[in-house]
Amino acid sequence: MIYCTPVTAALVRQQLRVRPQFIREVEIGSSITVDGVSIAFLPANHCPGAAMMVFRVPGRVPFLHTGDCRLAPAIHELPELQELRGGCDLVLDTTYCDPQYTFPPQDEVLRFVADAVKAEAFNPRTLFMFGSYTVGKERLYLDAAKILGKKVYVSATKKKVLDCLKLGEDAALLTTDDAETNLHAVPLWMVSHKHMANALRHYRGRFTNVVGFQPTGWNHQRDTSKTKALGRRRQKGTIIIYQVPYSEHSSFDELRGFVEWLCPRNILPSVNNDSGPKAQRMVALLRNQV
Repeated sequence: MIYCTPVTAALVRQQLRVRPQFIREVEIGSSITVDGVSIAFLPANHCPGAAMMVFRVPGRVPFLHTGDCRLAPAIHELPELQELRGGCDLVLDTTYCDPQYTFPPQDEVLRFVADAVKAEAFNPRTLFMFGSYTVGKERLYLDAAKILGKKVYVSATKKKVLDCLKLGEDAALLTTDDAETNLHAVPLWMVSHKHMANALRHYRGRFTNVVGFQPTGWNHQRDTSKTKALGRRRQKGTIIIYQVPYSEHSSFDELRGFVEWLCPRNILPSVNNDSGPKAQRMVALLRNQV
Protein backbone atom coordinates (compact mmCIF):
# COMPACT_ATOMS: atom_id res chain seq x y z
CA MET A 1 0.00 0.00 0.00
CA ILE A 2 1.27 3.47 -0.92
CA TYR A 3 0.34 6.44 1.26
CA CYS A 4 1.01 9.75 -0.48
CA THR A 5 -0.31 13.20 -1.29
CA PRO A 6 -2.99 13.61 -3.98
CA VAL A 7 -0.48 15.05 -6.47
CA THR A 8 1.91 12.16 -5.94
CA ALA A 9 -1.01 9.73 -6.20
CA ALA A 10 -1.98 11.15 -9.59
CA LEU A 11 1.62 10.80 -10.80
CA VAL A 12 1.95 7.25 -9.45
CA ARG A 13 -1.24 6.20 -11.19
CA GLN A 14 -0.34 7.82 -14.50
CA GLN A 15 3.43 7.41 -14.74
CA LEU A 16 3.96 4.15 -12.86
CA ARG A 17 0.62 2.51 -13.69
CA VAL A 18 -0.02 1.54 -10.06
CA ARG A 19 -3.60 0.39 -9.60
CA PRO A 20 -5.76 2.78 -7.54
CA GLN A 21 -6.64 0.15 -4.93
CA PHE A 22 -3.02 0.18 -3.76
CA ILE A 23 -2.91 3.97 -3.22
CA ARG A 24 -4.18 5.96 -0.25
CA GLU A 25 -4.24 9.74 -0.63
CA VAL A 26 -3.36 11.96 2.33
CA GLU A 27 -3.67 15.74 2.18
CA ILE A 28 -0.80 17.93 3.34
CA GLY A 29 -1.59 18.95 6.91
CA SER A 30 -3.48 15.73 7.60
CA SER A 31 -2.60 12.61 9.61
CA ILE A 32 -3.28 8.91 9.21
CA THR A 33 -2.76 5.90 11.45
CA VAL A 34 -1.11 2.77 10.07
CA ASP A 35 -0.64 -0.28 12.32
CA GLY A 36 -0.95 1.92 15.39
CA VAL A 37 1.58 4.50 14.15
CA SER A 38 0.38 8.07 13.62
CA ILE A 39 1.85 9.73 10.51
CA ALA A 40 1.45 13.46 9.81
CA PHE A 41 2.07 14.84 6.31
CA LEU A 42 3.75 18.28 6.19
CA PRO A 43 4.84 20.51 3.28
CA ALA A 44 8.39 19.76 2.13
CA ASN A 45 8.90 22.86 -0.06
CA HIS A 46 10.29 20.55 -2.74
CA CYS A 47 8.65 19.51 -6.03
CA PRO A 48 4.83 19.36 -6.24
CA GLY A 49 3.42 16.55 -4.12
CA ALA A 50 6.46 16.22 -1.86
CA ALA A 51 5.80 15.80 1.86
CA MET A 52 7.73 15.53 5.09
CA MET A 53 6.35 13.01 7.55
CA VAL A 54 6.24 12.90 11.33
CA PHE A 55 5.97 9.36 12.73
CA ARG A 56 4.67 8.86 16.26
CA VAL A 57 5.24 5.32 17.50
CA PRO A 58 3.66 4.48 20.87
CA GLY A 59 6.29 4.33 23.61
CA ARG A 60 9.02 6.03 21.54
CA VAL A 61 10.04 9.59 20.73
CA PRO A 62 8.61 10.85 17.44
CA PHE A 63 10.79 11.08 14.38
CA LEU A 64 10.69 13.41 11.41
CA HIS A 65 11.55 12.09 7.95
CA THR A 66 12.07 15.08 5.66
CA GLY A 67 12.40 13.21 2.38
CA ASP A 68 13.70 15.56 -0.31
CA CYS A 69 13.04 19.06 0.98
CA ARG A 70 14.04 22.73 0.98
CA LEU A 71 14.17 23.87 4.60
CA ALA A 72 13.59 27.58 4.12
CA PRO A 73 13.06 29.59 7.34
CA ALA A 74 9.27 29.52 6.81
CA ILE A 75 9.36 25.77 7.49
CA HIS A 76 10.36 26.55 11.08
CA GLU A 77 6.97 28.18 11.61
CA LEU A 78 5.01 24.94 11.16
CA PRO A 79 3.31 24.20 14.51
CA GLU A 80 3.79 20.45 14.02
CA LEU A 81 7.58 20.97 13.87
CA GLN A 82 7.68 23.41 16.74
CA GLU A 83 6.17 20.67 18.91
CA LEU A 84 9.14 18.42 18.07
CA ARG A 85 11.92 20.80 19.10
CA GLY A 86 14.43 19.12 21.37
CA GLY A 87 12.54 15.84 21.50
CA CYS A 88 12.65 13.96 18.21
CA ASP A 89 14.89 11.94 15.94
CA LEU A 90 15.56 13.24 12.42
CA VAL A 91 16.01 11.53 9.06
CA LEU A 92 17.37 14.38 6.93
CA ASP A 93 17.83 15.12 3.23
CA THR A 94 21.61 15.59 3.08
CA THR A 95 21.97 16.11 -0.68
CA TYR A 96 24.02 19.28 -0.13
CA CYS A 97 25.48 18.55 3.30
CA ASP A 98 28.83 20.21 2.65
CA PRO A 99 29.88 23.79 3.58
CA GLN A 100 30.73 24.55 -0.04
CA TYR A 101 27.03 24.48 -0.97
CA THR A 102 26.07 27.96 0.18
CA PHE A 103 23.69 28.85 -2.63
CA PRO A 104 21.12 31.62 -2.08
CA PRO A 105 17.40 31.38 -1.20
CA GLN A 106 15.03 30.39 -3.99
CA ASP A 107 13.23 33.73 -4.16
CA GLU A 108 16.48 35.62 -4.74
CA VAL A 109 17.41 33.32 -7.62
CA LEU A 110 13.92 33.64 -9.10
CA ARG A 111 14.26 37.43 -9.05
CA PHE A 112 17.62 37.12 -10.80
CA VAL A 113 16.07 34.92 -13.49
CA ALA A 114 13.14 37.33 -13.89
CA ASP A 115 15.53 40.25 -14.41
CA ALA A 116 17.58 38.21 -16.88
CA VAL A 117 14.47 37.26 -18.88
CA LYS A 118 13.37 40.88 -19.10
CA ALA A 119 16.88 41.99 -20.12
CA GLU A 120 17.15 39.37 -22.89
CA ALA A 121 13.61 39.85 -24.23
CA PHE A 122 14.44 43.02 -26.19
CA ASN A 123 14.82 40.86 -29.31
CA PRO A 124 11.45 39.29 -30.25
CA ARG A 125 13.33 36.60 -32.17
CA THR A 126 14.95 35.18 -29.03
CA LEU A 127 14.17 31.59 -28.08
CA PHE A 128 14.15 30.95 -24.32
CA MET A 129 14.84 27.43 -23.07
CA PHE A 130 14.20 26.60 -19.41
CA GLY A 131 15.71 23.40 -18.08
CA SER A 132 13.46 21.26 -15.91
CA TYR A 133 12.98 17.76 -14.57
CA THR A 134 10.01 15.45 -15.11
CA VAL A 135 8.64 17.14 -11.98
CA GLY A 136 10.34 20.21 -10.56
CA LYS A 137 11.63 23.68 -11.55
CA GLU A 138 8.14 24.78 -12.67
CA ARG A 139 8.37 28.16 -10.93
CA LEU A 140 11.12 29.41 -13.26
CA TYR A 141 9.28 29.07 -16.53
CA LEU A 142 5.84 29.89 -15.13
CA ASP A 143 7.22 33.11 -13.63
CA ALA A 144 8.84 33.96 -16.98
CA ALA A 145 5.52 33.42 -18.75
CA LYS A 146 3.79 35.81 -16.35
CA ILE A 147 6.51 38.43 -16.72
CA LEU A 148 6.40 38.40 -20.53
CA GLY A 149 2.66 37.79 -20.82
CA LYS A 150 3.18 34.64 -22.87
CA LYS A 151 2.60 30.91 -22.68
CA VAL A 152 5.22 28.22 -22.21
CA TYR A 153 5.60 25.39 -24.69
CA VAL A 154 5.87 21.90 -23.20
CA SER A 155 5.82 18.56 -24.96
CA ALA A 156 2.59 16.58 -24.96
CA THR A 157 4.25 14.05 -22.66
CA LYS A 158 5.29 16.73 -20.17
CA LYS A 159 1.86 18.33 -20.36
CA LYS A 160 0.32 15.07 -19.11
CA VAL A 161 2.68 15.15 -16.13
CA LEU A 162 1.98 18.82 -15.39
CA ASP A 163 -1.76 18.14 -15.52
CA CYS A 164 -1.27 16.01 -12.39
CA LEU A 165 0.23 18.88 -10.40
CA LYS A 166 -2.93 20.90 -9.71
CA LEU A 167 -1.44 24.11 -11.10
CA GLY A 168 -4.72 26.00 -10.91
CA GLU A 169 -4.71 29.21 -12.93
CA ASP A 170 -1.11 28.58 -13.99
CA ALA A 171 -2.30 25.66 -16.14
CA ALA A 172 -3.56 28.23 -18.65
CA LEU A 173 0.05 29.33 -19.20
CA LEU A 174 0.94 26.01 -20.87
CA THR A 175 0.72 25.09 -24.54
CA THR A 176 1.78 22.07 -26.59
CA ASP A 177 2.07 24.21 -29.75
CA ASP A 178 5.71 25.25 -30.12
CA ALA A 179 4.73 27.85 -32.74
CA GLU A 180 2.65 29.73 -30.17
CA THR A 181 5.50 31.00 -28.00
CA ASN A 182 9.25 31.55 -27.73
CA LEU A 183 9.34 30.21 -24.17
CA HIS A 184 10.11 26.49 -24.09
CA ALA A 185 10.41 24.20 -21.05
CA VAL A 186 12.84 21.41 -21.91
CA PRO A 187 14.75 18.63 -20.11
CA LEU A 188 17.67 20.09 -18.17
CA TRP A 189 20.23 18.26 -20.29
CA MET A 190 19.03 20.12 -23.37
CA VAL A 191 20.29 23.44 -21.99
CA SER A 192 23.74 22.93 -23.45
CA HIS A 193 25.60 24.59 -26.31
CA LYS A 194 25.17 21.55 -28.55
CA HIS A 195 21.43 21.14 -28.12
CA MET A 196 20.72 24.88 -28.15
CA ALA A 197 22.61 25.15 -31.46
CA ASN A 198 20.45 22.31 -32.78
CA ALA A 199 17.34 24.20 -31.68
CA LEU A 200 18.45 27.31 -33.58
CA ARG A 201 18.97 25.23 -36.71
CA HIS A 202 15.56 23.63 -36.26
CA TYR A 203 13.89 27.04 -35.96
CA ARG A 204 16.02 28.72 -38.64
CA GLY A 205 14.24 31.79 -39.96
CA ARG A 206 12.15 32.17 -36.80
CA PHE A 207 14.75 32.72 -34.06
CA THR A 208 18.14 34.44 -34.33
CA ASN A 209 19.50 33.61 -30.89
CA VAL A 210 18.73 31.38 -27.92
CA VAL A 211 18.92 31.96 -24.16
CA GLY A 212 18.94 28.95 -21.84
CA PHE A 213 18.60 28.62 -18.07
CA GLN A 214 20.21 25.77 -16.12
CA PRO A 215 18.51 25.72 -12.69
CA THR A 216 20.30 23.41 -10.26
CA GLY A 217 22.08 23.67 -6.94
CA TRP A 218 25.13 22.15 -8.58
CA ASN A 219 25.62 25.54 -10.28
CA HIS A 220 26.64 27.12 -6.98
CA GLN A 221 29.85 29.14 -7.01
CA ARG A 222 32.52 28.74 -4.41
CA ASP A 223 33.52 32.17 -3.17
CA THR A 224 36.01 32.83 -0.41
CA SER A 225 34.16 36.05 0.42
CA LYS A 226 31.12 33.87 1.25
CA THR A 227 28.88 35.88 -1.05
CA LYS A 228 26.21 33.84 -2.76
CA ALA A 229 26.26 34.41 -6.50
CA LEU A 230 22.80 34.40 -8.06
CA GLY A 231 23.94 33.15 -11.46
CA ARG A 232 26.47 33.26 -14.27
CA ARG A 233 25.86 34.43 -17.83
CA ARG A 234 27.95 32.76 -20.54
CA GLN A 235 27.72 33.67 -24.20
CA LYS A 236 29.15 32.05 -27.28
CA GLY A 237 27.96 33.74 -30.45
CA THR A 238 24.18 33.62 -30.58
CA ILE A 239 23.92 31.18 -27.67
CA ILE A 240 23.60 32.43 -24.08
CA ILE A 241 23.46 30.16 -21.04
CA TYR A 242 22.56 31.28 -17.53
CA GLN A 243 23.76 28.89 -14.83
CA VAL A 244 21.62 29.60 -11.78
CA PRO A 245 21.81 27.88 -8.36
CA TYR A 246 18.07 27.29 -8.11
CA SER A 247 17.57 24.20 -5.99
CA GLU A 248 14.64 22.39 -4.44
CA HIS A 249 16.99 20.86 -1.88
CA SER A 250 18.34 22.69 1.18
CA SER A 251 21.63 24.56 1.07
CA PHE A 252 24.17 23.67 3.73
CA ASP A 253 23.34 26.85 5.65
CA GLU A 254 19.66 25.89 5.69
CA LEU A 255 20.45 22.35 6.84
CA ARG A 256 22.63 23.53 9.71
CA GLY A 257 20.15 26.27 10.64
CA PHE A 258 17.31 23.75 10.75
CA VAL A 259 19.28 21.32 12.92
CA GLU A 260 20.25 24.12 15.30
CA TRP A 261 16.61 25.18 15.54
CA LEU A 262 15.07 21.69 15.85
CA CYS A 263 17.73 20.27 18.23
CA PRO A 264 17.00 16.63 17.33
CA ARG A 265 18.28 13.86 19.60
CA ASN A 266 19.69 11.82 16.70
CA ILE A 267 20.31 12.55 13.02
CA LEU A 268 20.30 9.97 10.23
CA PRO A 269 21.50 11.32 6.84
CA SER A 270 19.28 10.00 4.05
CA VAL A 271 21.60 10.88 1.12
CA ASN A 272 25.23 9.72 0.69
CA ASN A 273 25.03 7.80 3.94
CA ASP A 274 27.80 5.19 4.05
CA SER A 275 26.85 4.18 7.64
CA GLY A 276 30.45 5.05 8.50
CA PRO A 277 32.92 7.97 8.54
CA LYS A 278 31.13 9.95 5.80
CA ALA A 279 27.81 9.87 7.64
CA GLN A 280 29.52 10.70 10.96
CA ARG A 281 31.22 13.71 9.40
CA MET A 282 27.91 14.97 7.99
CA VAL A 283 26.30 14.77 11.41
CA ALA A 284 29.28 16.56 12.97
CA LEU A 285 29.03 19.30 10.34
CA LEU A 286 25.31 19.69 10.94
CA ARG A 287 25.89 20.04 14.70
CA ASN A 288 28.72 22.53 14.09
CA GLN A 289 31.24 20.18 15.69
CA VAL A 290 33.82 20.36 12.85
